[in-house]
Amino acid sequence: MCEVCPTPLGSAPSDDRPAVDCNIEAPPLRVDATAGGNNETKQTRSHPSQPPSRVGPYLLFESCEREVTYRAVHTSTQKQYTCQILPLQGFQERLAAYDRIGKHDNICGLQDVVVGQDNLYVFLPDHHGDMHAFVRSRKHLDEEEAGRLFVQMLNAVTYCHHKGVILRDLKLRRFVFMDKYR
Repeated sequence: MCEVCPTPLGSAPSDDRPAVDCNIEAPPLRVDATAGGNNETKQTRSHPSQPPSRVGPYLLFESCEREVTYRAVHTSTQKQYTCQILPLQGFQERLAAYDRIGKHDNICGLQDVVVGQDNLYVFLPDHHGDMHAFVRSRKHLDEEEAGRLFVQMLNAVTYCHHKGVILRDLKLRRFVFMDKYR
């Protein structure tokens, strides 16, 4: 399953609520290719040889890909997550899109949020790569597979637009695989 990771959000009114115009990484959009505590470290580590940083019940490890996200592990459950770090200033507006979108099969939802001294740590489900890396590794997708993936991507984007959330900076890296078999 592939999910979209919406990015900076804008809005288009589709109901009586005002449009959302948030400058945030929106929830990841997912595609299926087969069908808190206050414990915060001062600095997030991005080099794999350095020890992890602790944020509430999570350990943050190396940064993921080219995005400003980190691999995280919950210390009690050992479950893996992806963590986005946002500045505290204006975080309510930045997270408004998650509330507005709600639950959808092709959109990653928030798993947890930890408020630190200087930052907000948003925990999303761990994923198995993005659409950009998948397409580059395959070099060629047959029409049936490409169509199946595109329908899921379109479904997620359409749902966001119907909820008044416009996805800015939409690109293949925003679509992540939730299924390890893609």
